[in-house]
Amino acid sequence: MGSRSIIVTGGFGVLGRAVAAAFAEQGDKVACIDAAPAAGGAIPGALDFASVDLTDVDACIGVVETVKSTFGGVDVLVNVAGGFIWETVADGHERRKPELLAVIPALGDHLRANAGRIADRDCEWCQGRRGHSRL
Repeated sequence: MGSRSIIVTGGFGVLGRAVAAAFAEQGDKVACIDAAPAAGGAIPGALDFASVDLTDVDACIGVVETVKSTFGGVDVLVNVAGGFIWETVADGHERRKPELLAVIPALGDHLRANAGRIADRDCEWCQGRRGHSRL
């Protein structure tokens, strides 16, 4: 396909890096966002955003705005990032994912306005929503 603008959360991990590299190999413009301080290996032409708190809406908006201005928009968000809240099964809540990835609300209006898509590795919240797919 090529020439799309892609954001990959968790883009410094093994799975995130493989996903980002696959998009880049197709000619897409790729931005990787991760809480980790550094990426494991370079992807030619990719933007790497290190040490980003994906639960911080303002931080995510800043990254999204940089990607939009650099790539001319965002077409696809691939959520590979994982988050964990340590709690007991009895006290836990099964639908914490939207709280963990602030990049979804940071991108929501832009993706809706431009027929963009979100793919998520494991998000019950995303299932059944228009423009959301589960990997």
